[in-house]
Amino acid sequence: MESSNESAQQQACLAHWVELADRLGVPRSLGQLYGLLFMSNRPLSAQDCVEQLLISRSSAGQGLKL
Repeated sequence: MESSNESAQQQACLAHWVELADRLGVPRSLGQLYGLLFMSNRPLSAQDCVEQLLISRSSAGQGLKL
């Protein structure tokens, strides 16, 4: 189980990835996806990303193709 401190750190890290995506002019969901993948200690499927980020399956699929 994750501690609240780990969860807060993950949320802060994801926020940085989203900010980077905004600056690059790419969808925010792309920033969320790459942030999640870089933070994960295991491979994640598109469905894992959908469930953890609460994004659509099509957003996850398109983002993972890039």
